Amino acid sequence: MSPEVLARALAHGRFDRNRLREMAQRYGSRATLSRVDRALRESTS
Repeated sequence: MSPEVLARALAHGRFDRNRLREMAQRYGSRATLSRVDRALRESTS
């Protein structure tokens, strides 16, 4: 899933923001965490 698509889903409240970041940090690669962080930033702007 691209950061842009994920950002739209986050903006619409489809995911728990804190849980998503926690799971990306715990189970994902650095690239995954980077994409999630980017999506989180984009969803609030």
